[in-house]
Parts: sequence; C-alpha cells; structure tokens
Amino acid sequence: MNSKISLIIGVTLSFMLMACDETTVNTPDGAVPAAYLSQALKLEGSYQGSFNKIQGTLTVHFIGNKPEVSFAGINGDDILGGSCASKIGQLVSVTVPESSSQTPAYVTASFAFDPGQCGKDVQGHSLDLTFKQKSSGTFVRAQIYQYTQNVPGNQHCTPTPNGGQYCNQEPPQPMDFYLDGSFQKN
Repeated sequence: MNSKISLIIGVTLSFMLMACDETTVNTPDGAVPAAYLSQALKLEGSYQGSFNKIQGTLTVHFIGNKPEVSFAGINGDDILGGSCASKIGQLVSVTVPESSSQTPAYVTASFAFDPGQCGKDVQGHSLDLTFKQKSSGTFVRAQIYQYTQNVPGNQHCTPTPNGGQYCNQEPPQPMDFYLDGSFQKN
C-alpha cells in the first residue's frame, strides 16, 4: 500500500516539475538578450487597464534592446498612486517557459522598482510584468510584492467516541501579498 502511494506521489511530482520548467535570464545591463529580442519587440506599445485600482496606461518602449516601462494614470505617472514618488527602473530578468515553441505561452519581465516614499507600505523592489498573447490581444499582469503576513493554519476536527470532537490547529503559515493589476493592448 505504501509503495503505491509513494509511486503516485512521485509521478504527480514529476508531472508538476515538468509543467513548471522555466528559464530565467538575468539582464544586469537592462538589455533584452539577443535570443529574445525579436519576440520582445512585439510587446512594445501602450496597454490600457489598472494597477491597484488606479486606471491608467502602461507603456513599454524600446531604446535599442533596452525596454523602458512607464505608467500614466489619473494621479500622474506614479504607479502607486501619486504621492509615493515611485520609480520603475531597468529590466532585471526575463523568464520564459521551456518549450519547443517559437512563441512562448507567456513571458515575465522583471524591472527594478523603487517604492519611493511608500517603502513602509510596499516592500517589493521589483515590478513583474507577465505578458500573454491571446486572440483578442496581448494581456499583461503587473505585480509588486507588498508584504508577508502569517495567516492562521487550517483546523482539522475529528469526532470523539463521547459525541464531541477533537480539533487540531495547524501552525500559522506565511502568505505573500502583492499589489497587482491587469492591462490589455488590442
């Protein structure tokens, strides 16, 4: 019995690991690697949507092989809302799924990020943009790490012979929270 369970767990983990294969390329100079440049240039443009409930336009612009990202919303160009003086910096890394396809299912580009005066409320120093191409356009999910908080663990209860129940509380688990948004280019 235990060997069957071990086999099932092993096969399940193998499939999960195969599905999660990604390649991350660091870009210390902020430049898109030559192998990805032709695909990256297709992502240039303006994307409409919102970040952290702030409506605006996320723009990706290339100067040579270096992408620049900017945000313009109702409160100006601060993606955090106007009074933080946050700044989006240069490209830090590119992550793509390992695939035999010329066009990956998604691409995640991580940009340096300075939360400015909101550093106490936003602990992240990276703006992660995940691009997905769909028939209706290109979609971008934008995320900035905000903080980690312990959340209560699950409670498991079992009935006891006298009609009561015995409950066991799992220890608190850390959970990451992100500021996020979504944008679309038609």
